[in-house]
Amino acid sequence: MLFRNSFAVTAALITGYVFSFILAPIMLARLGLAQFGVWAVTGAFAMYAGLMDLGITRGLGRFVAFYEASGDRRAVQQCFTLGLMAVTFVGLVAGTAGFFAAAPVTHALDDVLTVPQMRVVLLSAVGISALNAYRSVMRAVPEGMEQFIPPNIAEVCFNVTNFALSIAALVVSNDLAVYAVANVVAGVLGLGFAYASLRSVVGPPRLRLPPRPLVKEVLAFSAKNQVSWIGDLSTGQGAKIIIAVFLDVRIAGAYDLASRAVLAAKSVAVMSVAAMVPTATARIVKDGKGVIADFYRHYNTRSMSVSFPLLIFLSASAPALLVAWLDEVPKDSVAVFVALTLANCVNLSTGVAYALSLGEGRAGMIAGVSALTAVVTVAFMLALTPVFGIWGVATGSVVGIVTGCVVFLVYFHRQHGIPARVYARSVGLPAVVALVPALPIALSWLLISVPDGRLPAALISAADAAFYCVVYATLAERLDMLPDKLRPGSLRRAILVRHRRKRNPVGAS
Repeated sequence: MLFRNSFAVTAALITGYVFSFILAPIMLARLGLAQFGVWAVTGAFAMYAGLMDLGITRGLGRFVAFYEASGDRRAVQQCFTLGLMAVTFVGLVAGTAGFFAAAPVTHALDDVLTVPQMRVVLLSAVGISALNAYRSVMRAVPEGMEQFIPPNIAEVCFNVTNFALSIAALVVSNDLAVYAVANVVAGVLGLGFAYASLRSVVGPPRLRLPPRPLVKEVLAFSAKNQVSWIGDLSTGQGAKIIIAVFLDVRIAGAYDLASRAVLAAKSVAVMSVAAMVPTATARIVKDGKGVIADFYRHYNTRSMSVSFPLLIFLSASAPALLVAWLDEVPKDSVAVFVALTLANCVNLSTGVAYALSLGEGRAGMIAGVSALTAVVTVAFMLALTPVFGIWGVATGSVVGIVTGCVVFLVYFHRQHGIPARVYARSVGLPAVVALVPALPIALSWLLISVPDGRLPAALISAADAAFYCVVYATLAERLDMLPDKLRPGSLRRAILVRHRRKRNPVGAS
């Protein structure tokens, strides 16, 4: 079930990021780097506005899983209602702020847009953020019940709709405000898809006002869990705001391209732990905290054997891949992409430990580490950006990510009595095996120049990918690292069984 649920989450993520990758060069061509940068920065402002919900929407899935495992369906309905209330409050406050902030934001972002255009873009960004949050609340109920397929089918439908309307807006106009409104319309339709998926799992959802004890319990956990999101915002959205303030909104747009690619790669790589929190929560509720050490040992190597190869391959082949994607790659984008991607390998190595910590309710510990990550990241960015430009931002991000991960892992291992060598073995082996086929690809860029044009770059990238997959899959299978369902031998057997069933259907004479 964990593999199936993880695959469902990843399918939705992949479609979203594939469409995002297709859109990026079209947006650059139609809107220009300046308007693209404004869209990135205003989106970052809207993301920060989401902090006002005190983490309720992000922590909801854990409580749905907890109460569902406890057999308390009424509490599940109360959690759902609490999530809707939190999103509505945040949306109203952020929308009011966005309306009055249009003029100062316009001037701060070099007057790329007029004030009326900026007001439309800001309100659209808030609307998109609120609609995304409503969808998250609706997703939390089925996913907390470990029913990941219906909500992620709905998410795929939303991704397709959003892509189609975005393309239509870009064809019709090169005005960012038009593009922003089209995304709001897509968000409204996506909310309908999410509601349909919710009904398919639980029937017509019932709204029940949450009692004060439940609100306090959810807030106590969620507010702490929210701090972990601040760390992510500091390395992603905060970086774009700092660049726009200290450097230029166009540089913020270039940074957004690199970070968008990093986030896409990380989101796909995190497939191995994407659905782990509800599973870990249910296991801990039913079997006690004694399962944590064995759970960690079992899943860490297999999770990293799925996560690491994608990120390391993308880092090695980045020069060709980014040309295939964008054709004309903004200055420093390749180097920034590689630095942030490798830093996120360290981040991903904490994925299983993070899921287990949330499963046992240790949001306070995660919050403390995330606060430290945010402080270190922002401090280094603010200190280095005026001197080193975009590289100051990248350096701050890398230092913050690595520092937070080291502190978190040390604390987690000490709390559960897990020797450090367990982490070293479970993470070190996949990392080394993933590096073996990546090294010749990376070294080749020291001997040949980066190809000009999308087609040559795409062909070279495809050849690199084929080489990498064959070598890595062979080594990983021999070392027994991969999950059973992803082993080449298992895949071959599954294909043969399906072929035989088609040739000899049950009941055939």
